[in-house]
Amino acid sequence: MLGRQLAPVTWESRWIPWPDFWLPKNQVAAAEAFREAWTRAEVERVEIACGGGIGRTGTGLACLAVIDGIPSHEAVNLCS
Repeated sequence: MLGRQLAPVTWESRWIPWPDFWLPKNQVAAAEAFREAWTRAEVERVEIACGGGIGRTGTGLACLAVIDGIPSHEAVNLCS
């Protein structure tokens, strides 16, 4: 979840274009990526990260919590 794509990595990855202090550039694609991460996390290791590790990462983790059924206001509190 970065505003720019980084150099390729040796593991499977998915870049979500998401500038710092803004919303994802494509919110539908971001939601699809979070749903995929949530599904895959049941059987494999999944990593969610941004540049600083506190803003967009926390937002992404809160999104996963909501997908898992936690009310949004509680999901934000879990990730802060």
